[in-house]
Amino acid sequence: MECTIPNITIQGTVIAFPNSGSSPDWSPAVIQFAEAVSNALSTSTGPADVAQQVLTLDSYNPGTNVLIPNLTFSTALVRAAYIKYSVIRSTSSMTVAEAGNIMMVYNPSLGSGLKWEMDRNYVQDASITFSVSDTGQVQFSTGTLSGTGHTGTLTYSAQALLQT
Repeated sequence: MECTIPNITIQGTVIAFPNSGSSPDWSPAVIQFAEAVSNALSTSTGPADVAQQVLTLDSYNPGTNVLIPNLTFSTALVRAAYIKYSVIRSTSSMTVAEAGNIMMVYNPSLGSGLKWEMDRNYVQDASITFSVSDTGQVQFSTGTLSGTGHTGTLTYSAQALLQT
């Protein structure tokens, strides 16, 4: 019996998988799995996407125009971005939470302070607002929560659509 070895590429790495084997014949399932992983990896991340991150908000009660690490989009590369986020903030007297989506689009022909347009949809309210600079840096500001011992986190990820 001839054994052909299909090549499966995962993020540029070529992997040779056997397509036959001794009993039990495990190769069809392994090949199917590897092809699915290959397809998922080839479509799940782009060059300007942001993998999930967590930012500690403990010292931001309030916080004004705080830069969000790694949440910046190149104006030479990115046309639009979709950000998913969740926030939880707590003090000795209250806890607030929020989850939402931010859509933003870059238009270089608009005036200073207007190059990125942002739209936000969210549920609940963690007393947080977002903005983006003309250079593509996303920022947040938080309102003051009553009580002591402020803690909190902002969890986020983003998918960017490139300019064409």
